[in-house]
Amino acid sequence: MQELYPVFLRAGYTPDLFWELSFGEVVDMIEAHETKVRLEFKKDAIIATNLARNIGEYIALAVGGKDAKVTVTPPWDLYPGLFTEEKEASEQMVEEAAWEEYKAKRAGFVQRYNESFRKKEVKSDEQCNDGS
Repeated sequence: MQELYPVFLRAGYTPDLFWELSFGEVVDMIEAHETKVRLEFKKDAIIATNLARNIGEYIALAVGGKDAKVTVTPPWDLYPGLFTEEKEASEQMVEEAAWEEYKAKRAGFVQRYNESFRKKEVKSDEQCNDGS
């Protein structure tokens, strides 16, 4: 029991609590604290890994310029379920941008078609005027 005392104190518990608990309770609290510390360490490692990935992606994008075939991983892919609203808003913005691009291309096509139709119309008018 004496070997557990310093470990219990390092876990952040008070000496009074140590002496009030049974041996099994002390062991349970120490194991729970170690599990909590391990999970926090894993969380920090995941955050650091994702940060390193994002930094690498942005550097590759900056170095490669517009022609770089690099995509920056959005946060909802790194942390699924945490950024659902942002993901939906981003998808809606992408759809709206695609729709606007389609409309602009369609308007350009209509304009080119009308111009070619007018040119044909002018030619046929000239031919009719020359033939009279």
